[in-house]
Amino acid sequence: MRSRFRLSIEGSFVSEIDPEANGNASLVYSTYLNGQSVSSDRIAAITSDAAGDAVVVGLATSADFPVTSNAFQNAIAAGSTVSGFITVVNPTASGAAQLQYSTFLDSGNPLAVKVDGNDDLFVGGSQATIGFPVTPNAFQPVCLLGIYNCPNGFIVELNPTASPANQLVYGTYLGGTTPIGASAAVTGLGLDATGKI
Repeated sequence: MRSRFRLSIEGSFVSEIDPEANGNASLVYSTYLNGQSVSSDRIAAITSDAAGDAVVVGLATSADFPVTSNAFQNAIAAGSTVSGFITVVNPTASGAAQLQYSTFLDSGNPLAVKVDGNDDLFVGGSQATIGFPVTPNAFQPVCLLGIYNCPNGFIVELNPTASPANQLVYGTYLGGTTPIGASAAVTGLGLDATGKI
């Protein structure tokens, strides 16, 4: 039986802590998560799925940030030097097998993450770009400001078990038309019993 745990984040590492253990025994698992631009890859939010895997989102500037062969997006978008990322880590696996799923996510800045009962990944954030992946049923299919560095928020749902071309279940911008002040941002996500965001 797996220990109860909390996932702790700081910079570019993921740690699993058992709050019922004492001293050094409370550190169940810890790993770095970054590419060569160590100081610039950063984690913004973390949760766990039903299997106890860590689901991590953040911002990467490393072109060699680790991605899996089934990634929705396997490289930072052309013309950009930064990209969001979504990564699933299994702390009970060995070596490279710990990286269950990892993908770049356009040039958006992921700030929140949830996982549903089907292990679909729901991510919200800010600073999506024109061309951010949206679906035909999007609530807001375009950035209302119509500029490249779109200060709108976003929400996406990915199915990491599908083929890369079919992983995007839902994607939408979420923001207004006034470019003054802070950008629109999704900083928290919740799912109801029927799977609505």
